[in-house]
Amino acid sequence: MKFSVNDPDYITSPYTGMTRKHWLEAAKMVLIGVFSHIHSLDDPVMPPRSENKISYPRPDSKPGVVGAARYEGLARTMCMAVPLMLEDETLELGGINLRDYYAHQIVTGMQAGTPNTFGTLQELLKERPDGGPYQQTVECGIMAINLMNSRSVIWDRYTQEEKDIVAKFMSDFGHYRTHESNWRFFNLHALTFLKCVGYPVDETIYQDHLEYLFSLYAGDGWYRDGNLFDYYSAWEFMVDANCWCDWYGYEHEPEMAEMIERNHDAFIRSYWRMFGRNGESILWGRSGTYRFCTCSPFAASFWLKHTNLHPGLARRVMSGNLLQFLTREEMFMNGVPCLGFYGPFSAMVQNYSCSGSPFWMSKAFLCLCLPEDHPFWTDKEEDGWDGLEDNECSAAGAQGVSSVTVDGSGMQFVNHRESGITEIKTSKFILSPESDYLPAYSRVAFSSALPWEKFSGGPAEAMAYFCKCSRYPDGAVPTSMAYCGRDGGVLYRRAYFDLPATRMDRVDLADIEVPYGTVRVDRFRMSDRPFTVTLGNYGLPVEENQVQVEEGEVQGHPYRIAVSGGMQTAVVLLQGWQQVNSVIREGVSAVSDKSCLLYAEASRKEWYDAMPPLACVMLQKPADVPFTEEELLPVVSLEMKKSSKWDNPFVCELKMRDGRCLTVNYSELDGRTVI
Repeated sequence: MKFSVNDPDYITSPYTGMTRKHWLEAAKMVLIGVFSHIHSLDDPVMPPRSENKISYPRPDSKPGVVGAARYEGLARTMCMAVPLMLEDETLELGGINLRDYYAHQIVTGMQAGTPNTFGTLQELLKERPDGGPYQQTVECGIMAINLMNSRSVIWDRYTQEEKDIVAKFMSDFGHYRTHESNWRFFNLHALTFLKCVGYPVDETIYQDHLEYLFSLYAGDGWYRDGNLFDYYSAWEFMVDANCWCDWYGYEHEPEMAEMIERNHDAFIRSYWRMFGRNGESILWGRSGTYRFCTCSPFAASFWLKHTNLHPGLARRVMSGNLLQFLTREEMFMNGVPCLGFYGPFSAMVQNYSCSGSPFWMSKAFLCLCLPEDHPFWTDKEEDGWDGLEDNECSAAGAQGVSSVTVDGSGMQFVNHRESGITEIKTSKFILSPESDYLPAYSRVAFSSALPWEKFSGGPAEAMAYFCKCSRYPDGAVPTSMAYCGRDGGVLYRRAYFDLPATRMDRVDLADIEVPYGTVRVDRFRMSDRPFTVTLGNYGLPVEENQVQVEEGEVQGHPYRIAVSGGMQTAVVLLQGWQQVNSVIREGVSAVSDKSCLLYAEASRKEWYDAMPPLACVMLQKPADVPFTEEELLPVVSLEMKKSSKWDNPFVCELKMRDGRCLTVNYSELDGRTVI
């Protein structure tokens, strides 16, 4: 099972061939898989799961937890179903009328005691004395979007009794406790829906949700969701805020709506650069199984009265992102999207996931609620990367590479124009060593071509520092990352191994973008001896059990190159590192059974011995053309020089092949460290 673009339109969509017709076909294809498990109006959306050890419900789960899984499946798939039923309310899948199915399931699920109840608040309070919050609150948020979008075919046709059942359920959860994060939107949406259809809400609670959500704004369009920056800024704070403006804000809260427009414009101005040239999204952060939901803010831009986003660029990225996933057979198991990225990948599954969770990606199909004659559908696709050509080569920029730094969220987006690969460098998080979120955040970079890999316990980890010593006998990766800004063409961050216990065990990171990758000039600090430290490149998926690893030197600098399938990676040592190695690993990749990891390694035995910065080149590019000597060694010289700063006795000066002269200076990083 996979999607194919039949009868593509390369006039309107020269890059993807995708039109509104194809988006409707994609939504229908996915829903056909869902309805292959539904045989009557009373069957819930609970398809078989591809993973049963981490996700829910479990054999000992209480009825309210099972009800939450039912509600997830229904509410999330409905985002795809609504545009289809609006196009044709007589549409049947598997002999079941789509409109009748969702209308029936909503009313029966929101009642206590029915076979397919979602779990009313009163039932859950009896079941869990701790008092929540509950997953049902989340689904009330997306259900509010669905009910608003399908109002003419579902809500308006309910009897008054049915409306009251739905309103009571939404009101109970909308007014009840929630988490101090993006969850506030779910309460806000439930209550806004009630306002729009004439039911009373508590205005004090309503305003508190509204004000709290926008107090999380960090700048440059990004919001800190709880303790983290991730895609929740995109698929929640952008999409849900724009929904609210369209339904309610413009009319009743115009000043708040105007602020949302400004924030969204700041966000979308650079957000499209987080995607690869063909629209590929990057596996980063929690809830990666939501896949192409990452592109949903582009459609949401056009729910605002004013947006500076070009409709052709928006559709080009969204269609490319959709095709990244739906064209891969391994994404589907039992006819539905599995819990993974492409195929199953348990390392990225959180315990709040169920078989219906991946359908959060259905928010991307909200673009189908834009009318057929909207510029989103009629404008010609635009490739934003073409405009990046003018950004090349300044005193602090590499030829063939364009980058943008987003201070609000502490990130840098790097677009490699020759390969079409995007890398992102992230920061501003604090996690515990036990957190299952750690692999999705604690990396020196993330790639649109090479997804992050499961932590394996050494000898090295993909795109992460890994240190072994008596303090960390089993080995440790950094658990926190601070942002220190970009200065003179160098991005500075700090990676801490055990914050807040100690600030001493850390890596001062310095990134310099070059074609196909990064020159790293990092300062390693560890309050223990002896230790061994490694730093891996991206893991290279091994295709057809074939991988070639080449060893050599370029002008006296050791390197290794790994090639498999359509990609290749390289690590070149410049200074500080003692050797470059490789290892074949199994069961760690999101896309293959085996992967090849190239990594740099260094050890220190004596206390207080001089340790120069750890400098290396890390590269990735398609395998069709071998790396050249100039690509492997973009640095002409790297020298340590004395500085007048007493708190930083040395700086590094680099001369680059492209003519840049750069200085890496860690002085006064503490004064500009933000976490």
